Amino acid sequence: MKKKVMWSALFFVVLMLSACTDQETEKTETAKADKRNVVSSAELTKREEAILTTLSGGAYVFDYNVDPSFEKAEVWVEKYEEGRLTDDAVMKLGVMPGEKGSIILSATEEGNGHKMRFNLSISSGGTTGSSEGEDIILEEERSLSMVWGTYPGDVRVGEGEVVLSAIGYSDEGNGMSSFATTFYENPEENKSDLADYDIAYVFKTKFE
Repeated sequence: MKKKVMWSALFFVVLMLSACTDQETEKTETAKADKRNVVSSAELTKREEAILTTLSGGAYVFDYNVDPSFEKAEVWVEKYEEGRLTDDAVMKLGVMPGEKGSIILSATEEGNGHKMRFNLSISSGGTTGSSEGEDIILEEERSLSMVWGTYPGDVRVGEGEVVLSAIGYSDEGNGMSSFATTFYENPEENKSDLADYDIAYVFKTKFE
């Protein structure tokens, strides 16, 4: 019951942030006229960041601005074990995008860090599509350190799949580093970076 209340609250926050994002997008439409077919990290208030942190272990919010010709937007989570792809869609969400909207990714550890619960949402024009699911991080229980990062700049969409964010787990503790900027810029050429982690979850999106 407690989990249902928490995830209902998170979904409500997703709707609230989506509405705020739509309003901010309208206010800055002229300033961002030259930013077409891009996804970028949203600027949240301290209050919004605090709410998301309280309701989920980690969350990222992105704004997108694309041509009206796009008929579908997808966001999904891939899982890698020691650099090897073991699940190409831990969970996936697809919607018809508007020209402007937001993408929200959140992940929360459960079961003493043994399980990960994800929530994905895409919203535009007051309409939100959302999906949640969970995954067993490791079959055997081990103490792992975690890093979570995202690309700080604009990600261009419309030419295939792109990486928005990634989570890495390793038992190396303080010796573990976060994902390099080059991984987000060219994930195919830098796919070997995933081998630095025992477990990695990669959040991707595609507009077509």
